[in-house]
Amino acid sequence: MTHSALYVGDNTHLVEVVDLQDNAGAVQTTATVNLTALVDKLTGATVTGVTLPLSMPHVAAGLYRATLPHGLSAVAGRTYLATIKAVGTQSFRAEWVETLIAKARAA
Repeated sequence: MTHSALYVGDNTHLVEVVDLQDNAGAVQTTATVNLTALVDKLTGATVTGVTLPLSMPHVAAGLYRATLPHGLSAVAGRTYLATIKAVGTQSFRAEWVETLIAKARAA
């Protein structure tokens, strides 16, 4: 299983949903997509430094993106869970939980 990196310190992070489609395969371009939670997997504590829910605007065909600010309270070596929710056309709903490993960026 692969996990995405969440770099700690003075780093911003892109969060993306790529090729969002409804259950009929129609690409969603007008969905409402939000990062709704960012928590420490072990303790369940919410990561500070970002206001949630964080809106993820539509960028291109089915691509939604948001930027996490630098200076999050994430600690290198810890595992975090990011929850993303989408609501699209015809009552389409989706939810994902992404596992992130906090890392210090190499100099």
